Amino acid sequence: MESRYCPELDDLTPFSFGYKLDNDGNPVLGDGNDEDPFILAFSTKYMLRQLDRSPGKFVFHMDASFKLTTK
Repeated sequence: MESRYCPELDDLTPFSFGYKLDNDGNPVLGDGNDEDPFILAFSTKYMLRQLDRSPGKFVFHMDASFKLTTK
């Protein structure tokens, strides 16, 4: 898949991660409930490199949405 990490990606190309893969290597995304959460993350190599410094010298912002399912 084009959106998965590989070493050849340039520093600003986004990639996805955080999900399981099935036997064919396809993403398995949960349905969003507590037993089967929907987990998907995106980043770039550039953004991840920004974390390689003293924690006192930068601000790490993480955003999440949850409980989007209705019954």
